[in-house]
Amino acid sequence: MRRQTAAVLLFGLTTLFAAGCGGGGEEAPELAPVTGVVTINGQPVEGLMLRFQPEAGRESQGKTDAEGRYELVHVSGEDGAELGRHVVRFEYDDPAEAPQEIPAEYNVESQESATVQEGENTFDFNLEIAQ
Repeated sequence: MRRQTAAVLLFGLTTLFAAGCGGGGEEAPELAPVTGVVTINGQPVEGLMLRFQPEAGRESQGKTDAEGRYELVHVSGEDGAELGRHVVRFEYDDPAEAPQEIPAEYNVESQESATVQEGENTFDFNLEIAQ
């Protein structure tokens, strides 16, 4: 009987240990590559951060280069964004160094959205900002 109890206890501890090593039991989200170009009033913009926030999940970010191109990276460090609909927000890393202010309609009150699907995704954005 003692041997049986010890075997059950050992099995239980092994099962708990194995479950604990799985990273919290969360399944990694499915990601897809996302690229594109951002312009302001038709002109490429450099140094603008894009934040893709899914309806349920964790965000991805990208920063535009001199030609306005960006590529998203998920907060996990993997390239891409989670599948599904995202609200897209734009902001500069350092507002004090920004060439112009990004209005709330493209940031905290953004109505911009994108739906990421399996495979390659390209989303271009032209922000119309009064000068």
